[in-house]
Amino acid sequence: MYVNFMPKLRHYDNLGTVRFVTFGCYRNMCGFDSDKTRLLFLKHLEQVRQKFDLKLYGYVIMLEHIHLVLYPPPDSKLGLIIREVKSKMAREYFSKYCNIDTREKRVFWQ
Repeated sequence: MYVNFMPKLRHYDNLGTVRFVTFGCYRNMCGFDSDKTRLLFLKHLEQVRQKFDLKLYGYVIMLEHIHLVLYPPPDSKLGLIIREVKSKMAREYFSKYCNIDTREKRVFWQ
């Protein structure tokens, strides 16, 4: 018998409110221990902010996670916006700064 103990995550979009978002590195690794990684994240955050007309009120970059305070535009899916920032940043990170076999699984975000 299989029992799923994972709760279904609710997604709240189109609320017209400022949001506080937190997301972290895979297995709490210290992914943001260098200026180059922090600047890379900020570069992609700015690109996505402009693309989606996102209002960014603040951010904190910790060693192993990120905090954002933002206001997503109407009729947007916040999850898609965050996914774009995370995927673009991780792809560039692995292509520029990691010499690993391309067959290996690469994971930056939790």
